[in-house]
Amino acid sequence: MTTIRIWFTKTDEASYISLLDLQRVMQRSLKRS
Repeated sequence: MTTIRIWFTKTDEASYISLLDLQRVMQRSLKRS
């Protein structure tokens, strides 16, 4: 399995999103791509 590291910064709106929700969004977007 390939490990991909992604660095990101939270903007004003994203700072209200919990870390778990953010991880789910990332996983969904990676699966679709």
